[in-house]
Amino acid sequence: MSLEKTDDEQLEQMLRKELQPQKPGWEVDREILEAILLKDEKELNRTRYWGNLRYAWIGSLGMVAALAITFVYFTQLQTSDTHRSLDPGTLSPVNFGAGNPNVASADSMQYRAVGAVNKLVGVENNGWKDSNEDSITRELKYDYIDTVDFVNEEDGSVMRMEIPRQEIVNVTYQVI
Repeated sequence: MSLEKTDDEQLEQMLRKELQPQKPGWEVDREILEAILLKDEKELNRTRYWGNLRYAWIGSLGMVAALAITFVYFTQLQTSDTHRSLDPGTLSPVNFGAGNPNVASADSMQYRAVGAVNKLVGVENNGWKDSNEDSITRELKYDYIDTVDFVNEEDGSVMRMEIPRQEIVNVTYQVI
């Protein structure tokens, strides 16, 4: 074992004395620089083009969104102006295209109330309250749904409207 160690040590000392690492030539340095840092003009143009194109689609999405918002804003503005010009008691349909025979005209439609129904949904007892010395008040809350039917006499269309409603009733009792 000691013989092998001595041989290894001698070999190592001989290598340190006689063999010196050589520096690579300038051609190797140039190849490394070209591979890492220096690029030809075509490759530089190609990387610039793809770099600009990478961010250009984000800008185009922003432009499309701005156009869509502008379109929606002006169409809503136009429909709200037409509704303001009509009488407050009339209803008018939204016209989706000119010349469509299936769409009603933009003229105001007159609806007439035909019938109404009041339906009691629930009663809630809110308790007793003292109003003064000789009377006591009981408060009741009634919940209704009012249903009103409207008819357009021109085309015979029917519209039903359901409106929730609450009533608070105070019943007063005199104390004897």
